[in-house]
Amino acid sequence: MKNNSIVITPGNNKTVRIIEAYTETICDNLFINDAYYGNILMCLTELNEIFADNDVMREIELSYETDFSNLIINAVFLDGNHIRHQTDKSITDSEVHYQLLETLSDKLQVLDDRIILEFNISALHKSIYEERKLQLKIYFNKVVGVTKES
Repeated sequence: MKNNSIVITPGNNKTVRIIEAYTETICDNLFINDAYYGNILMCLTELNEIFADNDVMREIELSYETDFSNLIINAVFLDGNHIRHQTDKSITDSEVHYQLLETLSDKLQVLDDRIILEFNISALHKSIYEERKLQLKIYFNKVVGVTKES
């Protein structure tokens, strides 16, 4: 395991605290502002929820890399199994989680062997902030009162 990574087990009651500490470390190390801290934290928490909701209880490595313009976070199963067939939004009940990931990150990729979240951290301009705020307001207005179908 690299020093820019952590291992989580979805469904573990300590996982959210581990993700929060990891997000704080990333943001402190890269001088990322509070607005993006919230986006990153929510994305990683939602990613954990996707795994937990789909009963993926295996160890997952979260790691990040950056060129100081972009932050890329990878989620990979440590046992080498494929992620896609167990988390693909078209075959799971994770669509709401994926909508939030797509709204809060700049790019989301679900590949066979990993899920990649990308954030443009070079500058969070006011117009980007206002647009995301509007998107979140619209998103939360849509899902209020929506229940998961059995």
